Amino acid sequence: MKFSFFFIAEYANMVTASALMATLFFGGWDIPFTAWDNGAPHTGLKTALTGLFFLMKILFFVFVFMWIRWTLPRFRYDQLMALGWKILLPLALTYIVVIAGVVLALDAARIPRDWRFGLALFGVNLVVMLLVALVLDRGRVISPATTRVGMRDLERLRVRPAARSSATAEVGD
Repeated sequence: MKFSFFFIAEYANMVTASALMATLFFGGWDIPFTAWDNGAPHTGLKTALTGLFFLMKILFFVFVFMWIRWTLPRFRYDQLMALGWKILLPLALTYIVVIAGVVLALDAARIPRDWRFGLALFGVNLVVMLLVALVLDRGRVISPATTRVGMRDLERLRVRPAARSSATAEVGD
């Protein structure tokens, strides 16, 4: 019974987090790319469709949660805490400062808050993403299956077993 409660709580957390993401970041019950659902008259059809779209957004995020959990290997708790405190939290705080600075710079340049403003922020996000993925990470976090050993150390490690096997072969002869 305790085991089933643990998994029920875990999946309830997924649904709750998905509902919060859909509500806070993806428009909640709003139907994308339309405006007719926001105006009067409010009918049962509009209510049912907005509820359906909210449910679809929740199910999409639950699918993403499950897909990531079933695809990626699990981190140990100490690895997860180190990743969060040492890498993700400073990165998130730096990102907030950078985006706030860019928004202030775009406002100072009197760029109107329309598609040009969004395009400029999208470009900054692409640059930041490439900077993090290519320069700061260098295959440590994004690709944890790779080794952190440098090429010189790797060659030294490859030579050492070969030298040992030839030395033991000479002793045995």
